[in-house]
Amino acid sequence: GTGKTRVAALLIATSLRLRGTRIELDGEVGPVPKVLAVAHSNGAADVLLEALLAIGVPAIRAGRPATVSPAARKRTILAMTQTHPEVVALMKQARDASLAGNIRSHAAAELRRVSDEVRHTIARSAPVVVASCIGAHQLLKDGMSLRDTFPLVVLDEASQTTEPALICALAAAKAEQVV
Repeated sequence: GTGKTRVAALLIATSLRLRGTRIELDGEVGPVPKVLAVAHSNGAADVLLEALLAIGVPAIRAGRPATVSPAARKRTILAMTQTHPEVVALMKQARDASLAGNIRSHAAAELRRVSDEVRHTIARSAPVVVASCIGAHQLLKDGMSLRDTFPLVVLDEASQTTEPALICALAAAKAEQVV
């Protein structure tokens, strides 16, 4: 009730506005990196996501849709993937019983390939990814590779988070800085 989550959201929004500013990282000048926003629980992560969306920050939610609140579910990587036009068309073709079996099988295989590609693109291109500390490992499954990093990690509700849970988020983010 004191506005800590709102402050975290505003901090993230401010860091994104700095994207036009060039900074030095490892001797090279480049744009401000992406932000991983984490909280101790799925519920707290959903509240943080809602706060970010309310101020116009283009954030997505990592994690299994079953663990995400119904209001935030449409911003999960999986939900966004399932609404992609190419994925929708391939789903329809794979389920069309009037088509020959080999055509449906080919569509199903193509659906898996395209869904993976779309999921990876969404995960890599989002400027802000919100997750629970423990759920941050989902980023590796959703398309983050060993070369992808979130040098800035913003932890909301830090007093509620255990050190081992935070380490999960930091390991997934390959973070250099925690706020």
